[in-house]
Amino acid sequence: MDLSCRSKSFAQWLLRDAGLGLAACLLACGPVQLVSVLPTTGTAAAPNTNSRDRLQVEVDASTVPLPLRAVGSGTRFIDLERALKVSIQRIVSANGLPTKDQTLHYLLYVELVEARAEVSSGRLLVQLTTRVTLRQESGYTYIAQTHVHATATGSMDPDDGRPVVLECVSTLAAQLRGWISSMPLAP
Repeated sequence: MDLSCRSKSFAQWLLRDAGLGLAACLLACGPVQLVSVLPTTGTAAAPNTNSRDRLQVEVDASTVPLPLRAVGSGTRFIDLERALKVSIQRIVSANGLPTKDQTLHYLLYVELVEARAEVSSGRLLVQLTTRVTLRQESGYTYIAQTHVHATATGSMDPDDGRPVVLECVSTLAAQLRGWISSMPLAP
């Protein structure tokens, strides 16, 4: 039995049949487009660095698959956790912390527990769910915990969808601002 002949026929099969299968899969799946959802620097509010320094924001997105895949399109949204952190920091720095003691520092731990994006009939639907814990930094003292949900929908630009994701992130940050301002932080 001639092994070189078998190897050659296997190589031909691999190129001819398996290559066609791979090409069909790539055509069916379509190209993947990565879109960064980091907010632009031009939309920032006047920074209050004292509030930003006093509230440390940590975002943990390890429980959701990232980049966020928009089901029904080839778009994947990247930098979601960084965009959430920047939005929260901006909103807090613009509004300050509800405490008179300027020496206290806090930790806001934001865990992204669910992230979903779907395109249907040219519209993008984005849903985010977070679990948020507020702690005093010294001693890691627990203050409060909440869940925050946000949904945004809008037309899906053929090349983007970024504004819809940013709207959802901004809604989450605004809800957190309201929650933080209602906290009975130490005077």
